[in-house]
Amino acid sequence: MADISFADTNYGLGEAAARRRYNQQYAGLQTQLGDLGRRTQRALVDTTKAYQKAAPQQITSFTGRGLGRSGLFRQSMSDFAESQQQGLADVARQQQDEQTRIELQQQQYQNALQDELDRLRLQREQQIMSDAAALKDLAPMTGLFS
Repeated sequence: MADISFADTNYGLGEAAARRRYNQQYAGLQTQLGDLGRRTQRALVDTTKAYQKAAPQQITSFTGRGLGRSGLFRQSMSDFAESQQQGLADVARQQQDEQTRIELQQQQYQNALQDELDRLRLQREQQIMSDAAALKDLAPMTGLFS
């Protein structure tokens, strides 16, 4: 005789567990994004302060020697400003790389959730088909169908 399992509730529990797991992973990623924002802001402030602190020394090193209007001074200040901009761009690039990594991880978590939901749906459909076949096999014995 065929095995019929109408009362199997594992599908709902499996789906709930998969969604709960995803929600926990998503919350972790949101925390990482918040931390990334704070770290990036701190790095930008630190980089800016470091250059602001170094600027007077940079200027004094030329003006103290009477080179305040020289082409060498202008080139040095241009290089200094370019270096500061590069430092800020590096911070922004690092932030973007980390954000991309986190977004990729989020996509992977979403895909894993969808894969689990699809697996559970297929398993449920297969069980329904199996139960229907078992009922059909039992039908002649019950006299309900001829």
